[in-house]
Amino acid sequence: MEALLLLRTMLHYHVAATRRTWELVRGSVSEEEFRRDLGFSWGSLRNELLHVAFVDRSWLALLRGEPEPPDEPFESFRSMAQAHAVADASLAGVASCIAGLTAGELETAAPGLPGTRWQILLHVANHGTDHRGRVICQLKILGKPGFDQDLVDHLRGRF
Repeated sequence: MEALLLLRTMLHYHVAATRRTWELVRGSVSEEEFRRDLGFSWGSLRNELLHVAFVDRSWLALLRGEPEPPDEPFESFRSMAQAHAVADASLAGVASCIAGLTAGELETAAPGLPGTRWQILLHVANHGTDHRGRVICQLKILGKPGFDQDLVDHLRGRF
């Protein structure tokens, strides 16, 4: 299989699964539950989901040769809507990156970064999977439903 196709598949999965996670969170938790420290991973659903957005946008900026944008304090996001806007913009950046990827640039190193572009982008997808799993655990702690985030479900068009 062509490396570009594989990487695009993983990044499309990351974007789709993260958007589905946000839909689930927005439809099932209150604002208080969204910010509640659950004593797990990054603490709250807000912090967990913002962490993913901040990491995604940082890696993409670094791959473009731009300075890493600073992360705003989690506490400055008082509503789900504020946090979702940041996450949505970050996911739009990943989607734009997918659209612009070429096979020739995948093997190139990004100055000052560990590894090639394909390795960094694969990390972005893998990192998202890890933290979505944590979000699903946090939802279960709150007594809310989760979802199966299996890649195969994405490939079958289930999300």
